[in-house]
Amino acid sequence: MRKYAGKYHYTWAIRALLGLIDKWAKDALVSTPLEYVFDSMGKRNEPRRQEVEEVMEQAEDLAIQDGKPGTYTHYTFRDRCELPALQCADILAWTCYQRALLELKKTPPKQIALDIFNDFITHLNHHWLTALFTDREKFAEWVQKEQQDGRSQQRFKMWEERKAALKKDVTQ
Repeated sequence: MRKYAGKYHYTWAIRALLGLIDKWAKDALVSTPLEYVFDSMGKRNEPRRQEVEEVMEQAEDLAIQDGKPGTYTHYTFRDRCELPALQCADILAWTCYQRALLELKKTPPKQIALDIFNDFITHLNHHWLTALFTDREKFAEWVQKEQQDGRSQQRFKMWEERKAALKKDVTQ
């Protein structure tokens, strides 16, 4: 499954979040397309960055098939030193990670992590933050289900065929 879901944890997280973001935008009546800003992750040929670009290309491919072209074409890679919001996202991610460690591994978080999490969770009357995580057992169930079902793998294989065909057309 790693071949399809992503070699890197960041890629897997982005893939999982795109669907949640779409649901949120629909429920909150937020107009799309949205703009996605990712940490630069180094140079353009960095494998982690290329994998994120591929996730966005795959998401756009599915959006086109769904009659929503342009949904995932608005994304950039920026250096966190240039964009303070990326530093804020790091704090948020770290805080949620500390909470996940507490829930999943019973690892006591630092007091600052608890304070920050509580501030985030109570903002706007408890409607600002939702922290999601999965344990190893649930993740293994998901992998097993995906492998048995085969639909996701089939979608990825079809994507690879379309991408190869496009690449062939460009080089001819």
